[in-house]
Amino acid sequence: MTCPPCNQNCRQGRDCPARKRVWNMQPGQLFRLLRTGEVYQFVRRDHVTTSGTRNIVVRRGASEETSLHHACHVVRVE
Repeated sequence: MTCPPCNQNCRQGRDCPARKRVWNMQPGQLFRLLRTGEVYQFVRRDHVTTSGTRNIVVRRGASEETSLHHACHVVRVE
């Protein structure tokens, strides 16, 4: 069985080095959301309150911006 994030037989699951979180992304990077398989581009971080940050992304093929939870599991797309 191959590991979905790295496409190898690493058997590391949650500890796979290819798996990241949305908070690890930098503006302009493409990534795939592991839960749905959809590809997004990270746009920016908005500091909406003193205790909160919103991660703004654009889904591939869409024009409007949306936000994702900071702890979503993702894999970078090259």
